[in-house]
Amino acid sequence: MMSLFHEYFLAFLHPFKNQQALRVLRERAMEISGTRPLRLAGDLFEEDEIPTTAELEQASSLDFVEVLGMSWFFAAIEGFYAILALHLGQVFFQSWSTPNDLALLLPIETTMYTQRVLLTAALAKVVFFPIIFWFYAKFWKVLIKFFAGLFQVDGDLNKIVDQVVNQSMTSHFMLSVPIFGRMLRHLLGLLHLFAGLRNNLQMSVLQSVVIILSPAIIMTMITSLFMVSILYLLSVSF
Repeated sequence: MMSLFHEYFLAFLHPFKNQQALRVLRERAMEISGTRPLRLAGDLFEEDEIPTTAELEQASSLDFVEVLGMSWFFAAIEGFYAILALHLGQVFFQSWSTPNDLALLLPIETTMYTQRVLLTAALAKVVFFPIIFWFYAKFWKVLIKFFAGLFQVDGDLNKIVDQVVNQSMTSHFMLSVPIFGRMLRHLLGLLHLFAGLRNNLQMSVLQSVVIILSPAIIMTMITSLFMVSILYLLSVSF
C-alpha cells in the first residue's frame, strides 16, 4: 500500500519527468527488441534532458485499477470534508441563533430535508466515483487517440495514451485539500495531460494545447448550434 502511494505521489509531483522517463523506457525496450524506428538528428534530446538511471528506475507506470483505487481514497476524503462542513454549519447556526430565528429563516422540515439531500449527494459522489472516473478517463483516451491519429503520431497509441491518461489522474491527490481541492484537481489534471502529450507522445505545444482545449471548443460549438436551432424555430413559428 505504501509503495503504491509512493508511486502515485511521485507521478503527481513530477508529471513532466515521469512521462519522459516512461517514453525513454519504452524506446529502450524497442531498441532491445529491434523494433524502434529511426529518428532524425533534430529529434534527439539534449544531454541534460535525458533522464538519469535513478529517474528511470523511479518512473511510475500505474495501471488504471491502481490509479482508480488511490483516487477513490482521496475522493472519500473529499466526501468526509463535505459531511464535516455540513455538521459544522449546523452547529454554527444552532449556536448563534435561537430556534425562533431559525424557524423564521427556514422551516425545520425544509432544513432537515436540505441536510439529507446534501448528505446523500456527498455519499453518492463517493459511491459512484469509480463510474464517473471511468467515463472521464475513457473520454480523454478516445479524444487523445483521435487527435494522435490525426497528427500521425507513431507508436503503440493504446499503450501510450493509457500511460498519459492514467498518470494524469493522479491529480485527484488534490482532493485532500479542503475547499479548493476540486478546482485544483481539474487545473492540475490538465497540466498532467499536457505533460503526457508533450513528453510521452512528443506532440508540439500547439498540438497539445488544441487537444486540451478541444472539449471546451466542442461544447461551445454544440451550444452555438443549439441556440441557432432554437432561434430558427422561433423565427419560423412567429
